[in-house]
Amino acid sequence: MEEKTFQRIKELTELQGTSGFEHDIRAYMREAMTPLVDEIQQDGLGGIFGLRHHSDADAPRVMLAAHMDEVGFMLTQITERGLFSFSAATSEKSPLMDNTKG
Repeated sequence: MEEKTFQRIKELTELQGTSGFEHDIRAYMREAMTPLVDEIQQDGLGGIFGLRHHSDADAPRVMLAAHMDEVGFMLTQITERGLFSFSAATSEKSPLMDNTKG
């Protein structure tokens, strides 16, 4: 693996991206994509899209897609047998988890 690729992967995996807290990853991706595309769009859920325009309406279209968020857990207990207990680490405002139900 090239050093440049390794560094990019390292930077991305070190960013905080638990569901509901993807803003650091979104900012990184926006900055990295901007010089490569003609336009950046963001949808209502926070997804970002880099668009390249072409004068030929029949030009091939390509889409690359990936998740920005990661599952977040907190270690709550290590049992005497060495087993782990976890709880979900998510924002109370996260649309992915309804924290209002018992």
